[in-house]
Amino acid sequence: MNYLEKPMVFLRKFSLLFLFVSTPIWLLAQISRQPDYSNALKAKAILDQAIDYSGLGSDSLNMVISAKGVMHESGHFSAPEERIDVPETYTLSIFSSIENYYIDGQINFRGRNLTRQVYVKQDSIFYRDHFGRGVSREALIRSIPVYNEILALHPALILNEARRSLLSLRYLGKVGAVALLSFSTNQTSFTLHILPNGQVKQVSYLASHNYYGDNVHRYDYLDYKPIAGYNLPTRFNEYEFGGLRKDLTFTYDFAPTLTLPVNQVCPGCSLVPKRKNANITVKNLGGDLYSVDLNAYNNRSLFLVAKNGVTVFEAPVSYKAGRDVIEAVNQTTGGKPITQLMVTHHHPDHAGGLRAFAEQGATIITTKGNVKFFSQLVNYPHQLEGRTSDKQLKPSFITVDSAQTFTTNTEEPFTLYFIGDTQHTNEYLVAYFPKQKILFQGDLCFFQLNGESAASAREQAIGRLIERKKLAVERIYSSWPLRGFKEFGTAEDLKRKLELATK
Repeated sequence: MNYLEKPMVFLRKFSLLFLFVSTPIWLLAQISRQPDYSNALKAKAILDQAIDYSGLGSDSLNMVISAKGVMHESGHFSAPEERIDVPETYTLSIFSSIENYYIDGQINFRGRNLTRQVYVKQDSIFYRDHFGRGVSREALIRSIPVYNEILALHPALILNEARRSLLSLRYLGKVGAVALLSFSTNQTSFTLHILPNGQVKQVSYLASHNYYGDNVHRYDYLDYKPIAGYNLPTRFNEYEFGGLRKDLTFTYDFAPTLTLPVNQVCPGCSLVPKRKNANITVKNLGGDLYSVDLNAYNNRSLFLVAKNGVTVFEAPVSYKAGRDVIEAVNQTTGGKPITQLMVTHHHPDHAGGLRAFAEQGATIITTKGNVKFFSQLVNYPHQLEGRTSDKQLKPSFITVDSAQTFTTNTEEPFTLYFIGDTQHTNEYLVAYFPKQKILFQGDLCFFQLNGESAASAREQAIGRLIERKKLAVERIYSSWPLRGFKEFGTAEDLKRKLELATK
């Protein structure tokens, strides 16, 4: 190489390195310049400040709110526009570990004590109004006025609903020092009024009344005080048709028993665990090997527990799904660190959760052709899925291009096998666990609940691997799909599929 060629080689290498490092940063910059995205991030930052100020983002929030005051009611009275002051009390029970909550209320109307109960259970609502006209049970989507009123009763409810509706969250601007945010749920757009310190001052939404026409429902949260480590309103005003409808005071109980009052609208209804946990199934597959079925995503991961850490196999779908797998691992192992992540191939339903594991410091085990792409993928923005850190990550990689057995810190070694072109991807990894006699592959083999089909090119590749390596396989697990397919296939199941392919 002459003296002219050396600088050119250096420049080519430097250019490739610059492109490799700058691509995710460039992509983030392009996305950040989009008005909708920058607006959503600004809105999310204000919402996060409001949640932090109140303390209501805690995963261990259990409380009963007791309300007492006056309802200035109008309607079927002696004269137009007449309002009657009606004493009202109610309790609102909120538990962080369950999906449902219960309101038990009472008014004193012209000497009569009238009760009202509302019970929200996942996607249904049960309620009885003050005049005891029987129990109504409807989907939330068909009970918009009742559900909207419930959400606005307290910042704990409205902030949680806004957090669940991040894709619709927008920053509307300011009125004086008050920031305005908007989000949509259940066919209604809510506007949050948030002070510079994060205090939720007001919530409002549009509604239409059969008699009075268009209307803005407005709810004010007043007289915030520090209570048991939270910042909470102790007064509540509701405005309807431009006039004050309710003026209530709040008191709090932070040590309630996890039981509902006598449930008069849904007798026998039990507390319902939050759906996030209900959609995850963890199962021991023998020894230190476990499966995590993400039922909502129709995907599965495995994880192997070792002395000093955990190896996870597959990072399905999304950042949020990755966090769900991490939570399941933590709950099962008592918080052991995730040190390695093996990914079968680069498709999003198998690698979409990479960022969540990279944040844990896990080394990514993959094939050589994926390293550049995965280095970019872990730095794509995911704030609308709940990610809070923008830190640029540089994960460590182990690449496998033939067969490699992993024995470090585990009494149950496993072997990864490289498969070339499967007519699905150019590079693919398959994991074999000799102790359990389990073969784990992402989506090369499919074992239907009903009926059999001839082996595809993908399945034939697995058959050749088992035969060539003389693997003692009893169970074959897939990462995708779960619905409509067996939990696992057997060696005999695969053998029959291969035989059908020869006919």
